[in-house]
Amino acid sequence: MKHNISLAGGGARIATSVVIGLSATFLFACANESTPTSPSLAASAANSSRLPVVQPDRIVYQSNRANTGTFDIYSMLPDGSDNTRLTTSFDNYYPSLSPDGKRIVFVSNRDNYALDIYVMNSDGSNVKRLAPSNATNDKPTWSADGSKIVFTSTRDAADPTDRASSASWEVYIMNADGSNLKRVTNNSVGEWDPQLSPDGMHIVFASDRDHPRSSWNRDLYTMNVDGTNIHRLTSQDGTIESPRYDAAGTRIAYGVMSGSAPGIYVLSSHSPTRLTFDAGGSIEFTPTWSPDGTQIAYTHFVSGSGSQIYKMNADGSNPKRVTRDPAYAQRPDWGR
Repeated sequence: MKHNISLAGGGARIATSVVIGLSATFLFACANESTPTSPSLAASAANSSRLPVVQPDRIVYQSNRANTGTFDIYSMLPDGSDNTRLTTSFDNYYPSLSPDGKRIVFVSNRDNYALDIYVMNSDGSNVKRLAPSNATNDKPTWSADGSKIVFTSTRDAADPTDRASSASWEVYIMNADGSNLKRVTNNSVGEWDPQLSPDGMHIVFASDRDHPRSSWNRDLYTMNVDGTNIHRLTSQDGTIESPRYDAAGTRIAYGVMSGSAPGIYVLSSHSPTRLTFDAGGSIEFTPTWSPDGTQIAYTHFVSGSGSQIYKMNADGSNPKRVTRDPAYAQRPDWGR
């Protein structure tokens, strides 16, 4: 069944690699053959130093591969190589790379059992706690310019430490340093997994606002960044989670974790398209776009066997396994 979809417009500026060609002209003294002039090696080196450094894509994710009883944040290349552990204590979840690839926002129970939000450098150094509270704070993501972080929290609920799905989860936005915290939604329903559109004008999120809270059904919605003009995007059976815009703001990938047709979907201006069709105890969720929009990485879970990171083409073709962790590798975020 097709749905009339209205996605947030105004695509983002998509970063492209620029290749600069350098040429050198060799001048020779024709009047005196004994004294040729040649280009300065120092000048050539200086010109080379001005070439743009192409930063490789990275995927950050959470895993318990270290077998310490906790989850840590890891970083790897998209083919699974150069796997680097970034955290070494407490539980650390839901990593998200900043648009410039220099920082990672995540949640951890290191200071608050109910989870707080932290930022660290992409090598795991300089960890900072943002907007501390005694509430549960979850699933932070960056704005396209790296200046804002949106997340969901129970900080204004009757019991801020309640982590149940029936708790009062709301969407919040703050500056990347934790300042200027603002509540975006304000109601008795659950709002989860927010992400800002590339133009910074809208927020996509999952909510159970049109379902009984006992049903575990959620749909996708968009709203203005101030919480106004809420618009429903989907009408599907199951728990929808982790909506993610592509860099152009024209497609939203998301997961459906229950219901009659679970898997990874992509929503465009026409209708949702299902990309994965696994059955028999397996399920896919938490999709993330490659920076160029040609691929999607995601979590592939098999009951009794744990979960691994996979990637596929944006049309669902050519799925490939990326990690081979002993138990769980989950919730990837693909950035640069």
